Amino acid sequence: MENVMKLWVVSLISAILVTGCATPQKVIWDKPGGTLEDFRRDNYECVQQSRVSWSGGGTGSVGLVIMAGAQAQAQKQANDLYRMCMEAGGWTGHVQQEGEEGIR
Repeated sequence: MENVMKLWVVSLISAILVTGCATPQKVIWDKPGGTLEDFRRDNYECVQQSRVSWSGGGTGSVGLVIMAGAQAQAQKQANDLYRMCMEAGGWTGHVQQEGEEGIR
């Protein structure tokens, strides 16, 4: 039974690490009439507003799983808050296509 639990924990941690190592998609932000200076100002403000704290607990393998889950949840929340902040400022974001250039 203990070996099954260890295998499950190792599998879960491996899945989290593989997901975390995936290449993030670059987002292009556009705003009608927006300049690079506007983007830099709004980007800075939204990064500051989207900062979230996270914590985990537990010990051993269970603690690692809890911490990895808390970090992933906090990152998703920060990304959502950042996107909402940029959209509230009039920016629209879309995934960058190969060869496409734009702000961020």
